[in-house]
Amino acid sequence: MRSIKFRAWEPETEMGKPGSMSYNQDFCFSQIQHPDGIIIMQFTDLQDKNGKEIYEGDVVKAADEDSPHIKKWVVDFESGRFVATNSRDTIGLHYWADIQIEIIGNIYENPELLKEGK
Repeated sequence: MRSIKFRAWEPETEMGKPGSMSYNQDFCFSQIQHPDGIIIMQFTDLQDKNGKEIYEGDVVKAADEDSPHIKKWVVDFESGRFVATNSRDTIGLHYWADIQIEIIGNIYENPELLKEGK
């Protein structure tokens, strides 16, 4: 069964915060409760090679299937699925379920990771 988890980032204090959610009798999420300004990131149900849970907003490194070079990717949720993007490509994250990827930070705590060449 898929784990549904969230983490939160509070830009004003630059701190991670726990969030909460509620769902109705049909197990449909009805509300995610958090103070204004908090950014909510959903768990992808994947872990990196060190067993660390991967969430939206994480920056990961992995080899591109078309190249042996290690690239940085940002985890996001778009069009109903988790994806990893970089400056050139977007790939469905589920393709990486068996690939050794590693979290190297996230876009909120480590914005410098988004710069090319880092």
